[in-house]
Amino acid sequence: MDSVQSAKVLKELGHPERLRVFQVLSDVGLEGITVGELRDRLEIKGSTLSNYLSNLVAVDLVIQTREGKSIRCVANYDTFDAVFCYIRSNCGKMPATY
Repeated sequence: MDSVQSAKVLKELGHPERLRVFQVLSDVGLEGITVGELRDRLEIKGSTLSNYLSNLVAVDLVIQTREGKSIRCVANYDTFDAVFCYIRSNCGKMPATY
């Protein structure tokens, strides 16, 4: 993970609704959830969700696989963890207390 990729991931998570999509995917775990189920949980339009997912897939925060007519989405914890490892390693020493 480098600074450019980290910034892109953080930008996508900085949008409240895309963060909410990632939170739901994180909550369901490694089994993931179909786009239809995700749309129903979030109660948003399919086209809006498609846009959010496209952005999250582009920065490798979400992995999608086709299952027949459905698309299953899974949070990519490796990318999420890599961003925060990068920040901890490259953004100076964090004070023990604030």
